[in-house]
Amino acid sequence: MTEGPLLRLNFRFTAFFLALALTVLSCTSFPSKSVSRIPITKRGKMSTVVLALVERQNYIFDGTQTFTHPDGLVFYFIIYPQDPNDTYPSIKQHQNFTINGEPYWQNASGVYDSHTVIYNETLFEEQGGTALSKISIRKNSSALIQKTVICGAPLPPRGIVQYPFFFGFNQNLEEFEFRFNLQDIK
Repeated sequence: MTEGPLLRLNFRFTAFFLALALTVLSCTSFPSKSVSRIPITKRGKMSTVVLALVERQNYIFDGTQTFTHPDGLVFYFIIYPQDPNDTYPSIKQHQNFTINGEPYWQNASGVYDSHTVIYNETLFEEQGGTALSKISIRKNSSALIQKTVICGAPLPPRGIVQYPFFFGFNQNLEEFEFRFNLQDIK
């Protein structure tokens, strides 16, 4: 007869500890990919890349004409080479980003466009427009500035944007991943 109450006692302790463990696990924050505020700096083997500015933009000017869309984003990256002698840039134009893990272009209803331009410091000072006053570039740093506009579908009011950026020199590329909150963009 003494075995019955001991078993019930052990079962109660087991149930208690199981409930306690589940409570602790539900309150524990597991590491996730961090979301940063812009500007975001990432250091690679060949360069340091700064996502310096992201703004809403619903048009693309390709040098001769303007194409308008419901919504979009313009990204300004500053690339500082680790070796100032690396002067032959290599890029992989990435024409999409995700919002909460969903590709932006999927909601574009067939109207989707992107455009990328790379400037050196001098050209950016001449052609940077309003972005010039919003971006801080180290002088005489051999920096390159990449402007990428991606337009298409209306953007949601909130979400986590993830943009993989590929850049390098002399036909070698490295990937930089940038994550930020869409609601922080003006």
